[in-house]
Amino acid sequence: MRRLLLLFVLVLAACGGSSGGSIATQEPVQHAPEISNLTLSPDSALYMEGDGSVQVTAEFSFTDLGRDIETLHVRMSDGTSLTIEISELVDTVSGTLTEALEVTTADANGCTVEIWLVDKAGQSSNHLSAAFLVTRHAPEIANVNLSPDSARHMERDGSVVVTAEISFVDAGLDIETLWVRGPDGTSIEFDESVATETGMFTEEFTMSTETVGEFAVEFWLVDSAGDSSNRLTAEFRVIDMATISEWTSRLRRCRSHCLMLCGTDKYSSLSDMAAQY
Repeated sequence: MRRLLLLFVLVLAACGGSSGGSIATQEPVQHAPEISNLTLSPDSALYMEGDGSVQVTAEFSFTDLGRDIETLHVRMSDGTSLTIEISELVDTVSGTLTEALEVTTADANGCTVEIWLVDKAGQSSNHLSAAFLVTRHAPEIANVNLSPDSARHMERDGSVVVTAEISFVDAGLDIETLWVRGPDGTSIEFDESVATETGMFTEEFTMSTETVGEFAVEFWLVDSAGDSSNRLTAEFRVIDMATISEWTSRLRRCRSHCLMLCGTDKYSSLSDMAAQY
């Protein structure tokens, strides 16, 4: 009986009985952070605005029972990756965080911004993404004037210098090139590099006067994104002076005949008479 009792006591001692042993403490449960409601401000820009990038504020809500958020991670669709230390900014279980980021405007398809948090235990939150839109604005030609818009047949030995005056509208502020296509199909390229929303510029080119008739000259603009404007045409006339002289002689004869029959001249000039007929 004594042997059995001694054995029982030894077993209790080996198992750490309640009289002198210690109870193991349970490890604390780690809580990964969570994020929600990601917004970007601004959430859009014009193509190549800010010379290729603009500053954007990312704002989001967070919850972290462990109160041990350490870093914010950012990944963008252009390949940019950022790790931002924010542990000193977070001392509550929940709240709102903001961070300024540089986002590209050089991609006409826009950019995606992805964020997540990592705590001191290395646990990651859920990931959130927001789209940053990049918009293109093709320029528009409002009006085209040629000066002069006509010339005599074979004037200046077969060609004259013409000045084109072009008014435009461009919300993208990135006009790069003016194209002019002559009636013979030849295109001329002018470097404009205009960075205003509205305005006017002039360019000079030559027009042939070797053939009598009316000839269309076509104009359009191209911006730095490669977008083309509408196309406008302006007419340039080459006048046959022999035909004009012949018509002038006919009008003079008609005017004299009218004066002889009617006893009065109801036309103050040959141009009035030509307009009547």
